[in-house]
Amino acid sequence: MGEISVKAGKWRVAEPQLREALDILDMERDQKTNAVIDKADILELLVDIFVGNSNKPLSVSNIRRAISKHREVLTIRKSVLGPTHILVAKSQINMGRLMQKIDKHSRAIPLFEKALAIQMSELGKTHAETRKTQQLLVVSQESN
Repeated sequence: MGEISVKAGKWRVAEPQLREALDILDMERDQKTNAVIDKADILELLVDIFVGNSNKPLSVSNIRRAISKHREVLTIRKSVLGPTHILVAKSQINMGRLMQKIDKHSRAIPLFEKALAIQMSELGKTHAETRKTQQLLVVSQESN
């Protein structure tokens, strides 16, 4: 409707119509963004199922599935929230923990380092979560 008003030269009519169209698009974008973030959260829960919280060895199949889902979560969060969002750090930490669990400490280290950089920037170096990540990093560095 706003486009027709613009073409007809009815600027006063067109402006509120175009603003309303933008508002509708913003609402739809926000809903899609929330749905994508929810998808990432659900994928992360799936990883918990694949990995479990037991100390018994993981099957190769479940390790592959977990890594794949972690990558998907990380990709979603980076693209929707940006590369320095705290939830991106959470995804990196979770992936790093999985790497630790399967004794791939050399792959865990860069994940923890990236997460730590985000946490220091967003939370500060004395925050409890930042300190937990520092401890995870040290464990991997010492085990590498």
